[in-house]
Amino acid sequence: GTIIDHERCCHHNNCVVVVSSDLVALWGIRCLFVEEKLLSHRSSTLWFKISCLMDDALCLPENSTEHNACICEKQLEMAHVCLHYYQWKRAEELFLQAQENAGLSMTLTGVMGKRTRYQQEP
Repeated sequence: GTIIDHERCCHHNNCVVVVSSDLVALWGIRCLFVEEKLLSHRSSTLWFKISCLMDDALCLPENSTEHNACICEKQLEMAHVCLHYYQWKRAEELFLQAQENAGLSMTLTGVMGKRTRYQQEP
């Protein structure tokens, strides 16, 4: 295939299918993460490959028409992968970006250090 402005062209049965490179990167992340889960330990080599693909998957062209829900899904999926590799800061950034793209706002409520009635000692 040939890469043209963030797109990959694939020829199949005399039809040309255009797939965006961020989608190719996302599927690469998914495949590598499945491979990672099959191992008995965390692989720094796989993390390096996944990290590079994350940068590609999150890089949207200026004229992108990708829907916010799709962007949020990608960000949440990648945040989950980051948590697996103990990349807390990057995961938090991705969660916050997904929250912003989804138009959600969250607040923590409750009194810190106060037990609920179910936690009270008898």
